[in-house]
Amino acid sequence: MPVFQPVRQRLSGDRHRANSAALIDSLIGYTGLRGAATLTTADASTSGQALAWDGGSVDVALGAQYRRSGFRHDWSDLVNAGDLLTAGYSPDFEGEQEALAAFAEARLHLGDRIEAQLAGRYETYDGEGRFSPKAAVRWEVTDALALRASWGQGFRAPSVYAQSGAQASQPSVFDRGAFVFVNTLTSGDAALKPEKSESLSLGAVWRPLDGLEFSLDAWRFDYTDQVVKEAAQAVIDQAAADTAAGRTGTPAQGRITRSASGALTFVQLYFINASSIETQGLDLAARYGRDLWGGRASASATWTYVDAYDIRLNAGAAQVSGVGSTNLSNIGRSLPRNRGEFALGWSGGANAVTALVHYTDGYRNDRSGITDATIASQTTADVLYSRTLGADIDLALGVVNVFDKAPPLAQFALGYDPVVADPRGRVFSVGLTKRF
Repeated sequence: MPVFQPVRQRLSGDRHRANSAALIDSLIGYTGLRGAATLTTADASTSGQALAWDGGSVDVALGAQYRRSGFRHDWSDLVNAGDLLTAGYSPDFEGEQEALAAFAEARLHLGDRIEAQLAGRYETYDGEGRFSPKAAVRWEVTDALALRASWGQGFRAPSVYAQSGAQASQPSVFDRGAFVFVNTLTSGDAALKPEKSESLSLGAVWRPLDGLEFSLDAWRFDYTDQVVKEAAQAVIDQAAADTAAGRTGTPAQGRITRSASGALTFVQLYFINASSIETQGLDLAARYGRDLWGGRASASATWTYVDAYDIRLNAGAAQVSGVGSTNLSNIGRSLPRNRGEFALGWSGGANAVTALVHYTDGYRNDRSGITDATIASQTTADVLYSRTLGADIDLALGVVNVFDKAPPLAQFALGYDPVVADPRGRVFSVGLTKRF
């Protein structure tokens, strides 16, 4: 095994000289941040039974809300100038937003077996307003079978941060045949439109035996104008494609800065409204419980299957399928197709114990320039024990990732996908809860 030893090199004198204080000061800098986030809300609501008749009733809730939010960042001068290598470039910013909302909800009880919900919410901010309705129904067909369905639309104003903020980061990107870290700045846009969504779900619950229950739900979510952060890799790839095609002065090229030697030094990004994201899938669950050993034993399994996760950046862009991918080259997030959880538990008297097994399906890495696009599946186990020490005190002991499984290897800057995997390994926890 080779041994490395320090080597002293005589430069121009008989002894080494200490670096000057001026040189040290020129190499060291400090970052500072003064900031504040404020939120003020005023709510008023009322609820009660509005109507009743033989075999049915209507419960109604009404409410209104005023909301004012603010956000401010004041960075130190070195960060404002971008002179600190790992802090990036972050300008100061501040912004605020006011919103008004009113809602109404009616719950209808139609006999013993049908329950329906009708609701609506109107929200306005900065001159933008939208009404969002919702309808849901549950029908107990028999004592063993229930059917349920829901439909709704959503509206969410862009946050103050997305409208006025500035976020510096140094992601690892692929540029000109090599992986490099680059300073990026994601700037807010005051002209962002509010996010809109539409959801639909259909499901059934079946209880064939006492204590045994199966459920199946199909769901679909359509998002339009979703507020997202642009991906640096997508801008870099577009600029490279423009250059290869002989184009100059394109929008993508104008957002990239290079040094005199051609090294990538900066990428300007923005919070944007994506044209659409459409996703659909299935949720399956099974639960069983019975009395055992003087307590209650339970077993459960849940599974989520994502059938589609289709992304369209703008109206003129092609639709991209993002299911089973890290989606580093677009605006999506890492999304394995399958996830599952299995649990065994027992509780009796003051004691309760639960064992959990988590499964995440393997998926692909779409990062540019990698040699292995596969990310393996992962299975981990947790154990939790709790004991009631008194009328209002609970003790909890837990072990997360009992077998100390490492996250699946992935060609990321850190060697794993931080969106899906947890790198901490085995984690012990102790909790003491006091109720008042």
